Amino acid sequence: MPDYVSMGVGIALGIATLSMALTANAEEERAGSGSTLPPGIVWFSKSGLDTQNNKIDGLITDLGQTCNHSLFKPGQCTIEKELRRFLASLPPEQVVIARELRSLGAACREKNNDLNCVYEKHVRAKTMKGIVTVAEYDDFFKIRLRVTGRDDARKYDAFVEFISTQIK
Repeated sequence: MPDYVSMGVGIALGIATLSMALTANAEEERAGSGSTLPPGIVWFSKSGLDTQNNKIDGLITDLGQTCNHSLFKPGQCTIEKELRRFLASLPPEQVVIARELRSLGAACREKNNDLNCVYEKHVRAKTMKGIVTVAEYDDFFKIRLRVTGRDDARKYDAFVEFISTQIK
């Protein structure tokens, strides 16, 4: 796609988003909805993740909250599939995989041809409207990663537990 077309699409989306936000705020004010919240755009923020330098944190940011094991069988969530894909992208030597996962913050145990790692992360998530905090959550992720088999015949498993606690 030529650059000017994609730039035009980006500008159009920006204008549409701004227009919807302004329209929603105007309707809210006109209707006198009794909302105690000031007018403003609703937005979300997360803290506690290093998405630039940590592949696991990047996956948590993008896909972590979509893993619901009441809907998906263990191992079938998108983040779990992407974690397995990430593990498979690493060099096949167990010691190298362990070193990489430890460098990202995982605690790993190696035994024979098995590598078991646990990665835990607390994420502070906020929903804001303008400058007012509407809701705040402590999201806890516990990710179990397992690599079994020999260098040329590795099997990769990932299981994600997600617990969200509302703070405000």
